[in-house]
This record gives sequence, C-alpha cells and structure tokens, in this order.
Amino acid sequence: MVEVLGHRYELIKDYRKGFEEIAFKERYTDILNKYDFIVGDWGI
Repeated sequence: MVEVLGHRYELIKDYRKGFEEIAFKERYTDILNKYDFIVGDWGI
C-alpha cells in the first residue's frame, strides 16, 4: 500500500522494480484524487 495525501493505493504490479514511491509522492497532484486507480508508465 502507498498512502499519499490521505488516499491509499495498492501497487498491483511493479514491473522490473520500476516503481519509486518517493518520486510518485513528489509528482502526485490533487487532480488524481478523483480516481480509484492510476495506471502509469515512466520512461527515461
């Protein structure tokens, strides 16, 4: 579970250990509060 701004999200799959919790929390914005789930892809 990841909690940010009072919202809890469950990490379903961490492909190749690419999820970075600190970066997710830094980039999280209020607009995401209305969604039950977030799907993301991160490229370098």
